[in-house]
Amino acid sequence: MTVLPEVTPVGRASTEVVLYSTAGCRYCTHARVILQRLAEETPLRVREVELESVEGVAALQRWRVPFPPILLVDGVLHGYGRISERKLRRRLSAAGG
Repeated sequence: MTVLPEVTPVGRASTEVVLYSTAGCRYCTHARVILQRLAEETPLRVREVELESVEGVAALQRWRVPFPPILLVDGVLHGYGRISERKLRRRLSAAGG
């Protein structure tokens, strides 16, 4: 499990983001880049979980997505595969981030 940087300005609540990923996955790398960029602008708690782990396998069974990564925002499936930065920005803005 990799923990990406947490950036939370004083007095602002952070949004929890979980990225389920696997090694060698270009969409996973793309999602990491987006999350690192957004973490500099928005209060986020980002946690990365390997799909091969017990938690990752459980996520695959629950969400039944065809390919990685799986991205959850505050416990709700946001998307999988190639994550749209624009769509994620809108989601985080709506969540108050």
